Amino acid sequence: MHFDVVFDVARQNAVSVWWALAGGRFVLVAIVLTGLRKRMRANVPVVIAWVLAVPGIFWMVATGSNILGGRAVLKDALSSNRCEIVEGPITALDPMPFEGHKDEMIMVGDKRFYYSDYAITPGFHQSVSHGGPLRLGQYVRIHHLGNDIARLEIAH
Repeated sequence: MHFDVVFDVARQNAVSVWWALAGGRFVLVAIVLTGLRKRMRANVPVVIAWVLAVPGIFWMVATGSNILGGRAVLKDALSSNRCEIVEGPITALDPMPFEGHKDEMIMVGDKRFYYSDYAITPGFHQSVSHGGPLRLGQYVRIHHLGNDIARLEIAH
């Protein structure tokens, strides 16, 4: 049987890092407020800048380490053959609605996988409603670590 690789964590760019950088806007506003305060001698208390900067910094560190760390763990598990492999037809598919509000679920053998386009995860997470490749009855091979799909292959 011939398989096409449709997802491999080792070949993916860390696109989700942009999610971590979203906290940077708060840090930027804090820097601008601090700069304006010094230049214009404005009456903006420095505590306002810190109230904005601290959550922004926390957001960037927490989400960045989660995204990059999770990707490294999954990539390492795949390359060192520590992933479990399940193979067979997709026997159940409960698609995620386009607007989200619930995870998509597929079942291969006795293993269920839950994922969502709206979840920040290093593994496969492209739902059918957003153009994902999975269909009921399709024969697949999934390399996974827990619920995280490290490599997804579809038979042709």
